[in-house]
Order: sequence, then C-alpha cells, then structure tokens
Amino acid sequence: MTDKKTLANVFTFSLLLAVLSMSWFVFNMIVDIGLVFREISCQFALVLAFLSFFISIVFLRKLLVSIRRDINRRNEKEKNIRDFHQYKMLLDPPTMNN
Repeated sequence: MTDKKTLANVFTFSLLLAVLSMSWFVFNMIVDIGLVFREISCQFALVLAFLSFFISIVFLRKLLVSIRRDINRRNEKEKNIRDFHQYKMLLDPPTMNN
C-alpha cells in the first residue's frame, strides 16, 4: 500500500474505534453513572477512545501534510515548465511573415 492509503486507513480505523468506544461509554453513563467509576472496562473504553481520537488527529495531520506536499510539487513542476517555455520564447521568438 502507498503511504497515503496507509495513513488514510489508520485514520479511519482509529476514528471508528474512538466513536465506538465513546458511544459505549455514553450508553453506560445513561444506564448507570456510578458504573463508570466502579467498572474497569468503562475506564478502559474511555482511555481507548481518547487514545484513538488522538491517533486519528495525528494521522489526519500527516495525511494533510502529505497531500499539501504533493500539491506543492505539482505546482512547482508547472511553474518550471511555464518558465522554460517563456525562456524558450525569449530566445527564439516566433517570426511574423508579411
């Protein structure tokens, strides 16, 4: 897999894991608020949700930086081609036949 696909997959997985953990945590809070402080599984789900959310933010940032770098490379190539074409036109301008 390419670097962008890997970053996108990790971002998607961690975001889905965060949503799943938070929804389970909210469901348990609605059922019994004291359960959060008594059960280790609820605390684990909360920690897992925060960790997954943090990982998804980090990988989203990496993905955006990678996309921005590719766009800048493409723009630099287009600029170089335009500059070369202008330079070539200055050295050998087209002639006008009358």
